[in-house]
Amino acid sequence: MNKRTAMIILFLGSFAATSTQMLFVKILESFLHHEVFCYTLIVSVSFFAMASAAKKSLSETRFKQLLTIQNLLFFLTPILTLALYSFPACLILRQLLEMPGSAFLRQEHLSLAVPLSVIFIFALSRLHGAEIPLLSQSSRIQFGTSLAISYIGAICGFLLTPFVLLPKFGIIPTIILISLVYFINCLLLNFQSLQSVFRKLWLFSFHCGFSILLVLTLSHSQQIENLQKTLTYSNGLEVWPEDSFESSVAVIEHLLSKMKVETIESPYQTIDLIEYQNSPANDFRMYLNGEFQFGASNEELYHQSFLRPLRILNASSVKQVLVLGAGDGLLIRDLLKNSEVEKIDLVELDNEVLNLSRNHPILKKLSGNSLSNSKVQVHVNDAFEFTRLTDRTYDLVLIDLPHPVSFALSKVYSQEFYRNIFRVLKPTGFLILDGPTVGAGNIIQNTLAAAGFPSQVSYGRGNTFIFASVSQLLFSDKQLSELEALTPEPIGSRINTIWNPKLPLLF
Repeated sequence: MNKRTAMIILFLGSFAATSTQMLFVKILESFLHHEVFCYTLIVSVSFFAMASAAKKSLSETRFKQLLTIQNLLFFLTPILTLALYSFPACLILRQLLEMPGSAFLRQEHLSLAVPLSVIFIFALSRLHGAEIPLLSQSSRIQFGTSLAISYIGAICGFLLTPFVLLPKFGIIPTIILISLVYFINCLLLNFQSLQSVFRKLWLFSFHCGFSILLVLTLSHSQQIENLQKTLTYSNGLEVWPEDSFESSVAVIEHLLSKMKVETIESPYQTIDLIEYQNSPANDFRMYLNGEFQFGASNEELYHQSFLRPLRILNASSVKQVLVLGAGDGLLIRDLLKNSEVEKIDLVELDNEVLNLSRNHPILKKLSGNSLSNSKVQVHVNDAFEFTRLTDRTYDLVLIDLPHPVSFALSKVYSQEFYRNIFRVLKPTGFLILDGPTVGAGNIIQNTLAAAGFPSQVSYGRGNTFIFASVSQLLFSDKQLSELEALTPEPIGSRINTIWNPKLPLLF
């Protein structure tokens, strides 16, 4: 094999392999909502598999193995990646076929995706690790040069997949594009390694046939993705007939008659809007990166609980309010019912969420078009940066941000962030946040105390909120009862900071 061809195969193979790793991280994280764990697991397993396979193939000179390895990568990569992606949908489909009227997927079911991911990525990475030494030996490229080319391809995969391919095209088109990279490698190896014209034509026909299937899949990627999401988001939906479904087709037809899925890709997240048509509740739900955000049937109760301290404490002095997150406008809607409020600054990072609140007919109706109210000023900005730089002060700060499943989100549950909040609050001001207090071992409460908040209480049945004030407040037994305050647990000493994250949702 000539050196130029080998270098092209090395680059493209490394690009495709690392892109596949990023895909596995994205898919697994969408199930578990635990970015650090998913990234660490997939990347560490991949590197171990590649290293062990490379060590074994260093002593081998079987050039014909290269074509076998590339064929397996070309064939297995899309199949295994699509199998992992459709895993929750398949579980739901199986439940509906076996148990009439039941579709409830628990977290332990989704946890089964972890061993599945490990097996799949280990198998694919073993194949990729074996090809690097074989290519180096067969083309007589220095091994250091082979590694350098592989590293460049890997860097391109690590950068392009999360920042370009996934945001621009989505998961299924990215899977197909990566598979077509392996198709190019197969063709290059086919014409370089085989002497028999018959075998070349046979393999070329096989590669083209499978590529046509991939392109057909690509042309129907939107329908496939909608179907996968329809099955996944039917989890817990109570609109099933009493009789069992006769076939998978019957399940799908029933779901499509009950649900409408709309997906919006933003630079920051995947936004899924689900309209449950003809269901008893006639529900409408929003999911961000697969995580439930709100449902129209119960969101009022949630937001009323969020703002309950305003009523119980008779907070008539709340005039200037800062809201971090809550770009859907629902919390703003209820906050505007307080006639004492004069000014609301809303800080939302994702402009797509704001556009939906303003323009989507259902969401606009739910929010009462609250973002267009003259009292509301919208800032498209990062919550941490806004609170760090602003010179404004507020009577009340409300924080409604996603749970800390990544370093970026952990930052807005840190001591440094709460110090920013403490700084922008007036001496009589207070803070209310929706935080992952269940299972957090009082880390958030500890962090608030370390940031300077002397008084705080956790409250809310079903949804746990935290109220914290700049000055010391003493709550009466009646107020604590109305708040549905939770019994305080031992505080402990763990504090979440930017440089030393402690939240269990991260580690």
